Amino acid sequence: MRSGTSGREKGGQGGERLKKRLNAGLLTGLACLVLVVLLAACEEKEEAQGASPSGEAVAGVPDGAAAAQPLPVTVGFYPAMPLTDADFDKIIVQPVLRKYPHITVKRMGGNLTNIFAAGDIPDLIQTHNGLLQELYDKAIVGDINALVRKHGIDLNRFDRAILDSLRTDRGELLGLPYAVNFTALYYNKGLFDKFGVPYPLDGMTWYDAIEIAKKLSRREGGVAYRGLDPEGMSRIARQAALDYADRTTMRSNMMNPGWRTVFEIAKTIYTIPGNEVKDVNASNGIADFLQGAVAMMATVNLFDQLGDATAQGLDWDVAEYPGIPGAPHVNTDVDAHILVIPPTARNKDAAMLVAEAVTSDETQLIMTKETARLSPLRDPALQKAFASDMDFVKDKRIGSIFKSNRIPSPIRTNYYSDTKAFGLNNFKDYASGAKDLNTALRDADEQIDSYLGTQLGKK
Repeated sequence: MRSGTSGREKGGQGGERLKKRLNAGLLTGLACLVLVVLLAACEEKEEAQGASPSGEAVAGVPDGAAAAQPLPVTVGFYPAMPLTDADFDKIIVQPVLRKYPHITVKRMGGNLTNIFAAGDIPDLIQTHNGLLQELYDKAIVGDINALVRKHGIDLNRFDRAILDSLRTDRGELLGLPYAVNFTALYYNKGLFDKFGVPYPLDGMTWYDAIEIAKKLSRREGGVAYRGLDPEGMSRIARQAALDYADRTTMRSNMMNPGWRTVFEIAKTIYTIPGNEVKDVNASNGIADFLQGAVAMMATVNLFDQLGDATAQGLDWDVAEYPGIPGAPHVNTDVDAHILVIPPTARNKDAAMLVAEAVTSDETQLIMTKETARLSPLRDPALQKAFASDMDFVKDKRIGSIFKSNRIPSPIRTNYYSDTKAFGLNNFKDYASGAKDLNTALRDADEQIDSYLGTQLGKK
């Protein structure tokens, strides 16, 4: 009996011990589970903190180490258009350094075609929309839509017409605009005062400006003064959104009535007595204006050069760009200065971050105020801030620049540069009197068709 009683007592004590062990195991398991969850959460947090904002790979991080920092990356930047070292630093280098200190922007030089042939591909190219089709067909530029989405670029901030000028028929976005050009009529107040001619008004046509130029084209004191320079026939053609060939048909566009009007206006300007130039396709008009020898200069943004000219004594002002009769208040087609990323670039993500920094509100305000570039962003405050930090611009008729509108830009053919040469050469013959208007246009038309036929036959 004792032994049986002892057995029950031992069994009861053993059951209690087993229950305690089970409870302890359960608590331990729960603790482990909580620890695993906490560790997983910590790892996720560390990964999020250590992710590179450039989208480039980062070095591995040992267990327990601090979050990884983005690896340094150098973005090769090729300026295909004039860009001073000072402006490159102000609107490219410094904004990137402030926002993405791990990114270094290195300026590249040389011939772009040769650079690509050598395999030293830029990550970012600065160019303008007029060359996009040509660069696209050479695979120098490509679609950046995926990069725009990846890095959260808000395209709604940009002027819709400007963005549209950078898209292909398939909706591919080929670049991001950082500035947009404009045209204006700059005039030398000193020459107007000297010859007693009233200053030009806003809203004039080209023929109104021509009548004024006739009064200012003269020789005085052994110095020849020219009344008006339009910076070439092709600048006026931009106002009519003309290309030398039709991209859809790949045929000449020189029989478009718009070309007849442009040829006539440009010849009338260059044949004003005393307003002639040696070569209508190689006019030195801008330099002559800045040096005081041209009374009116109809051209693009000159504000990057007017500071020095003002210091040298040029007393200037600005009026609205003259209009083609029947198309008032049009200054040019969309002439966007853009940043493009080659499809073969090595650092596409970092290149997009450079473009994002350059087009940020902060950088755009600095650019507009301090370098007198127009912003492609829709914010009206940026237009009001134009050149506001440039002392030599004070009291000028800046509002005249904004009285004209841009028109949509045609997507030019990939043979734009070559077909343009045929148009210019035949205009030169027309301006000199070697050909009449009909012959000049017909010859340009036939030459372009022949050239395009040869080029397309090679494909």
